[in-house]
Amino acid sequence: MTEAKEVQKPLYARIAWVATRWFWYGSIALLVGYVVAGVMAAFSPSESKHIMVGFMAKPILLALISYQLRGLVRSAYGGRPFTFDNVRRLRLIGLCTLIYGPLNVLAKWIQLYSSHKGDFLDLSIRLGVDSADTIFLGLLILVLAQVFDMGVRLQTDNDLTV
Repeated sequence: MTEAKEVQKPLYARIAWVATRWFWYGSIALLVGYVVAGVMAAFSPSESKHIMVGFMAKPILLALISYQLRGLVRSAYGGRPFTFDNVRRLRLIGLCTLIYGPLNVLAKWIQLYSSHKGDFLDLSIRLGVDSADTIFLGLLILVLAQVFDMGVRLQTDNDLTV
């Protein structure tokens, strides 16, 4: 009678699995909160209706990123990280990250413009740096996706030669 032993996953893999699960739940809770705030703003007499439209896209992007990240961790936890699905996931995360930076700047500009407060030049310099960081991170993720694509192709070639 032979029993198959279940391989114990490393601690970092288990922590990543739990962290991405909670990040996913948190982003869904954030999205629900923004939807509720958007509905409340739509029925309020104030001028904040156009502000909520700019802020609604941010939690949607975060939820999309966290869902794709959860799929990445799930496949890595399963032992096959180099798949074409992970390449697609990384590209989607990179594109969402690229969109998030300028969208954040646009939402802050809309908020500042609607309130007519603050210094536009100071905000543009500060948000330009924040947006540049996010754009750089998005480009870095897209390069990582390309490296994963090359890794998948090498693994496929290696599997075919054996």
